Amino acid sequence: MIRPIHGPVKEFEFEGYGETAVRAALYAAQHRKCPFCERPFGEQENPVEHFRPKSYALLRLHADPKRRGDESSRDDDRYWWLAWSWENLTVACVTCNGSSHKGNLFPVAGEPLPVGERDLRPERALLIDPFRLDPLDHLRWRPLRADLPRDQWDWRPFHLDELGHATIRVFKLGDVDISPQVNEDLHNEFLPDVVRIENLLSGPTPGQALPAWQTLLTKKLRPGACYVGARWSALEFLRSQPGSPLAALPPPPRPGRHDSPVPDLAGGLPEAPPGLNPRVWWETLRDGALRPDEATLSAVRDQLRAFEEAHRLMALGGLLPDAVEARRVALIAEAQEDQALRECLVFLAAFPVDVSIFSGWSLPDAPTTPA
Repeated sequence: MIRPIHGPVKEFEFEGYGETAVRAALYAAQHRKCPFCERPFGEQENPVEHFRPKSYALLRLHADPKRRGDESSRDDDRYWWLAWSWENLTVACVTCNGSSHKGNLFPVAGEPLPVGERDLRPERALLIDPFRLDPLDHLRWRPLRADLPRDQWDWRPFHLDELGHATIRVFKLGDVDISPQVNEDLHNEFLPDVVRIENLLSGPTPGQALPAWQTLLTKKLRPGACYVGARWSALEFLRSQPGSPLAALPPPPRPGRHDSPVPDLAGGLPEAPPGLNPRVWWETLRDGALRPDEATLSAVRDQLRAFEEAHRLMALGGLLPDAVEARRVALIAEAQEDQALRECLVFLAAFPVDVSIFSGWSLPDAPTTPA
């Protein structure tokens, strides 16, 4: 299996996905909050990170629920090729993305994506991708003991399926980092408004309940509100209780998944960030590569295409060594005039010797620019 070396290989560094324009697009699409725990934060507080890890991935949860990932499932081939893909980027809080929570943990059911595959649909990821899935299809917040007085309810996340279970476990949504803040928000910022509406419904002016309800939904369940998933869950739970006066009111709209960070190109080319050619910017959005300049964008594409060439040459290596040598000479000759191809070969030559026939090649220097 071909894979890049991580660490000292300067020719292939994971850079370029944290550009200002990328961060701004993600931050807006996430409604200025962490997509996993829904805590709000400032745009510059946290770095652009990856949903699927870029260096290596632990693909199984540990059998002991008190521990994180199963080290025996570590896969060093996943998921470096998605490092510049919109579909794999997010601005998560340092807690959710930290090594004690998600980090490089990415559990899947069955086989992971093949190396280089960009179509994410075949992979059965067990974490909820909030840009592709509605989290409320997989988990809800409910009181741990509904028999207690409402002001003593301890709201906790409950899973509806295996995705909800894995997401709650990996991001520790029910632990001390998140659950107390959700409970504080529900008890102090949200449920008092619900109680006032319940009192209006059972009081002498029930007609005032509907406008108050609509105001609550508009202000407290808007996409940018914090803990909107927990707030929606709380309303649904209360409305489902026998005899609840809230059941007479229109159901609250579901918050749904996050917006796509990729601008809609149907209306023409979007405005490019300062200093970037509009056509290059459009190609960047279209192809998912987020490196900021045309030369490196081209090099990344060539690197990905070169995997097919590498596999073909390795297949020939044991049978037709003369053909491999002829192709090697031709590639090096082409690289004398093609900087992108040269960078591609440097990248391939950095692979471990035991998995790459490109290792040890004597590569040309970069073409010199005439004075």
